[in-house]
Amino acid sequence: MSKLQKRLNIKLLYKYIYNIMNSNKFDNIAPLVKEEKVVWPHTTLPQPPFRLIVVAPSNVGKSIMVSNLISSDNFPYKKYFADNIFIFSPT
Repeated sequence: MSKLQKRLNIKLLYKYIYNIMNSNKFDNIAPLVKEEKVVWPHTTLPQPPFRLIVVAPSNVGKSIMVSNLISSDNFPYKKYFADNIFIFSPT
């Protein structure tokens, strides 16, 4: 396949993806599992779902802190997320 053919194929692919993403096909997507309202008794901890930004210098334990927060028995997030905790970290 020549370089021109590859470029044309890539342009067609981008156009196809663009058309799909801008169509109305995604408007009726529903969650697979209906979420139940969870009573969150921990007033000092953020209620899921939430976003968390941890900012600190290198080598002070940011990854360890987040890992402990979501997987330790001392915090309620382990029970909330159950078997859906996956930690991928280079540290």
